[in-house]
Amino acid sequence: MLYCLNASTGTSIWNYTTGSLIDSSPAVAYGNVYVGSEDQKVYSFGLADTTPPDIKDVSQTPSTGSVSPQDTVQVNATVTDNASGMKEATLSYASNDGAWTNVTMSNLVENVWSASIPAFPYGTNVTYIIIAQDNAGNAITTLGTAYEHQYVVIPEFPTPTIALPLFVISTLLAVAFHRRKRSSGASSGPEQTAEPRKRLVC
Repeated sequence: MLYCLNASTGTSIWNYTTGSLIDSSPAVAYGNVYVGSEDQKVYSFGLADTTPPDIKDVSQTPSTGSVSPQDTVQVNATVTDNASGMKEATLSYASNDGAWTNVTMSNLVENVWSASIPAFPYGTNVTYIIIAQDNAGNAITTLGTAYEHQYVVIPEFPTPTIALPLFVISTLLAVAFHRRKRSSGASSGPEQTAEPRKRLVC
């Protein structure tokens, strides 16, 4: 008899009696359990996995607010599936509310998956999400969650439309400060009083 138990609680999920003894350990692949029996048969059982993968710790380099027009943005995420295992993870991004582009993420190490978003011109608004699917066909997306990210490409240097008003304002302040200093210096000098007229007494 082959038993399937919940790995966290130990409770029975299902069991099956084969036609003879089971001498080998079961093998798990692509959401199924395979086991051989002395009745000269190999049995395949579905895991009945209905839980989608878990996505967390989404990060990007450069960080939000620091992406310049020449920067390629690398996105990393921790994606796990303890039941049937991970099949694939996809990075999906869109610029300025346009069409979505999908990029297959690479499994860097253990549960860390990574992919890159290409460079975009200054002022581009980029939104990206992650889609994950396990070997049982369960899928999950970060769309509409806290892990739906967005950033705007910033200029490498201030644009003339910003720099010119700042220059004019700073110049006007300097002139006003200089005039005020001159007027206060002139009024604080020694006071000059007219001498009284002398009266002639006969």
